[in-house]
Amino acid sequence: MTAAFLAVVTFLHPIRPAERRPAAASRWVDLQHLSFQVPRGWTVWQPQPGVQACVQPPGVPHDMDHCWATGIQVATQTGDQSGSLEEDGWPRTWLNCWTADGRANFSDPMTGSRLVARATVPVSGQQASYRAWQVSCRSGQKFTARLWWIPRHQVSIRAFRLDSRTLADRLVSSITLR
Repeated sequence: MTAAFLAVVTFLHPIRPAERRPAAASRWVDLQHLSFQVPRGWTVWQPQPGVQACVQPPGVPHDMDHCWATGIQVATQTGDQSGSLEEDGWPRTWLNCWTADGRANFSDPMTGSRLVARATVPVSGQQASYRAWQVSCRSGQKFTARLWWIPRHQVSIRAFRLDSRTLADRLVSSITLR
């Protein structure tokens, strides 16, 4: 790219402080139609190479239970997610909770959920639908399930039980759609 082109792009779409890319020490992952930054120290694996990635804290096994219980799932080709976004309760596709170490716990069913946040947020110049549900389990466990969906690109980002909101928010804000 030429310097003149970059100058025009920067003028037309200036990078505001909240949109700056994180430090170079983190690494970038490419999937179909997008790339994103993996939080420093976290690991990434792709159950479906090029289509789906799971971003997890270090030392966590690479399987879907642990991805959903402790990490962030980024997926392309997800199809229409609008039905899930319109539900006041967490969509019943996940009926069980997790053990403390992140395995599915079929003896601890979800007992309730309620929508706690609904918004439209910008992601890489596109509009993403965002929802958060507070979910409770028979054991007393509670967690917040979060979903971002970018309809034009059929991309979904899920963080089901992540302790830190900021890590998921930072990952979502790092997404570059192509």
